[in-house]
Amino acid sequence: MRRVRTNLDLLVERLSVEGFRFANPPTPKTQNADGRYACVRALPTRNTDQLIHKIESTAGAMPVSVKAFYREVGAVNLSGALDDALTAATDPLMVSPLEYLPDAWDEWMEYPRDEREEDPFAWEFAPDGLHKNDVSGGAPFRIVLPAPGADGLVEEENWGTVSFVSYLRTTLQWAGFPGLRHRSGLDRHENLVSRLTVGFQPF
Repeated sequence: MRRVRTNLDLLVERLSVEGFRFANPPTPKTQNADGRYACVRALPTRNTDQLIHKIESTAGAMPVSVKAFYREVGAVNLSGALDDALTAATDPLMVSPLEYLPDAWDEWMEYPRDEREEDPFAWEFAPDGLHKNDVSGGAPFRIVLPAPGADGLVEEENWGTVSFVSYLRTTLQWAGFPGLRHRSGLDRHENLVSRLTVGFQPF
């Protein structure tokens, strides 16, 4: 995940150079869950390992890739706009802060047993592409827990089921805005994506 972090650092810097207007400040104004969500990058803290242990002791094992992401990258929110090229409609990369998970678990545990059996607990790490654009949509990006193993399976209506690492890889191939791959005027978008991703480290 060090390469993911390096690529994200480059991407955020290059987006700023291109004139991208981030919807949030670059770093958290507070270190609670909401503060770490409403910023571009929220880096790992000294409490990250403790939070992971707390979550795994209740919800069960988290995939190695997800734990590595939080230990190395933290949280990211690329909401914002660059003219009509990069917008909320192009599915900006979002990975919610780990701090939301304990409360999400507590809320899930309040559901009746039969509802919990029908709808297992999941790490919902981002709104779906439509909700990111303030349009009524479907279920969030999610990984059902427990999920022991090297990589988790991301579920989302438009993406289907894809591994977490593959999701990150595809998203960063499109400069953090994978919705671009479905847009018209592809030549223009590919030129922008090339400028934003040149020299990215493969992972």
